[in-house]
Amino acid sequence: MFFQVLRDCGALRVLFPEIDALFGVPAPAKWHPEIDTGIHTLMTLSMAAMLSPQVDVRFATLCHDLGKGLTPPELWPRHHGHGPAGVKLVEQLCQRLRVPNEIRDLARLVAEFHDLIHTFPMLNPKTIVQIV
Repeated sequence: MFFQVLRDCGALRVLFPEIDALFGVPAPAKWHPEIDTGIHTLMTLSMAAMLSPQVDVRFATLCHDLGKGLTPPELWPRHHGHGPAGVKLVEQLCQRLRVPNEIRDLARLVAEFHDLIHTFPMLNPKTIVQIV
């Protein structure tokens, strides 16, 4: 995989520091049995690539946990608020890479709201309308 090769040769740190920062960041085993957020990101990207040819879906998947790289180590493995925190990183990455607005917008939404997928059936209708 492209990002693994970049990581192996040290180029991920230079080209995609937001993604490189995720490696070594633990996540609760309850939600991520692979524990490491960087590994989780590459695994989800691989799954997204198998399920969809759409670049916007793949890019949003790549960006969904960027906010976890901002969590102070003393708070690990919890990452409360990482979704909204990650939106700024998504915007910075998109600006630097000149990502088209439509792709950026989906990545921002996924970064901010992806944790709600586990509780979506329990959300009240007003919350769902605000997200959509």
